[in-house]
Amino acid sequence: MASRKGKLCLVESTEIERYLSRKFGFLPSDNQTAAILEYYALKISDSYEAFTYHATKARTAESNAAMEDQLRFLFEKHENILAANPSGHCYGNTISYPDVVLYTLYNQAKLSNNTSLFNQSECRQIMKLVASLDSNEKIAAGIATVA
Repeated sequence: MASRKGKLCLVESTEIERYLSRKFGFLPSDNQTAAILEYYALKISDSYEAFTYHATKARTAESNAAMEDQLRFLFEKHENILAANPSGHCYGNTISYPDVVLYTLYNQAKLSNNTSLFNQSECRQIMKLVASLDSNEKIAAGIATVA
């Protein structure tokens, strides 16, 4: 974080994501719950990094295997988190920061034709979340500008 003439200047993408998540209500005001949701988002980002490395740089059998392992690990953990909440979101009844990060990962995979692992048998709850966020015009439009 830097300061220019008394104004807030964020330069790291994760700082910016967290700031915007708080500003627009994608993180709760309760610090403990917010920390848990930030942890979820960071775990999703680990899979995102493996996906990005394979899809844009390496494109090897090894990087593909690493990406698939990382995504399957994410599915295994995150399916339970989503299934535990009747709303289908990571937390509460509304969209949260990790929901948006997960939706962004899916859309990046979709853009590069790498969605074969995102299927009903491996990630039913995640696909329900994706469908829910697809129907939210503001979220879908915002993510489309990133993807």
